[in-house]
Amino acid sequence: MESGKSAPLSTATSGYHYHLIAADDEEALETIGRALADKGYLAPLLPHEMPK
Repeated sequence: MESGKSAPLSTATSGYHYHLIAADDEEALETIGRALADKGYLAPLLPHEMPK
């Protein structure tokens, strides 16, 4: 980083940091999603990410 030959990965993702969450069932995913939202960890979905 100090040499100027590299940059943080977040520069390639417009500052976003992504993780994939997996669970055994939809109820568990909803529980996880609510907990992450309550902590303020979720970014709003972009138009191309909206469910169809």
